[in-house]
Amino acid sequence: MKNLKTFDEFVNENYKIQEASDADGFNPAKTSDTDPVGGALKAASELLAGKEYVLTVDGEKHTDMIYQGVADGVHIFNGEDKAHDKTFTEEELTALIGKGGVAQVQE
Repeated sequence: MKNLKTFDEFVNENYKIQEASDADGFNPAKTSDTDPVGGALKAASELLAGKEYVLTVDGEKHTDMIYQGVADGVHIFNGEDKAHDKTFTEEELTALIGKGGVAQVQE
C-alpha cells in the first residue's frame, strides 16, 4: 500500500490548482474592478449584430441582450438565459439611443 494518493491529490493531479482558487482556476485576488460596459451609443449605425448590449428602457436595465439585426424595420435584441426579447422600431431605437439607453458590453 505504498505510494497511495489522497483523494484531493488524485482528483487534482491533472489540474495544477493552486491554493485560494476554486476548481475552475478562478483566483479572487486577481480580479478587476473595471466595468465591462462601454459608453452609450451615439447612433443606431454603431450597433453590431451578435454583440452584447445593456438596454435601459424606462429606467429598467436589461442586461445580456444580444443584437440580432433589423427585420422589416424592427431592431431585434434577443435575451440570454431568461431575459425577454426586445424589439424597437427605428423611431423607438433612435429615442432610446438619444437618452443614452444603449451601451455595448466590451469583451
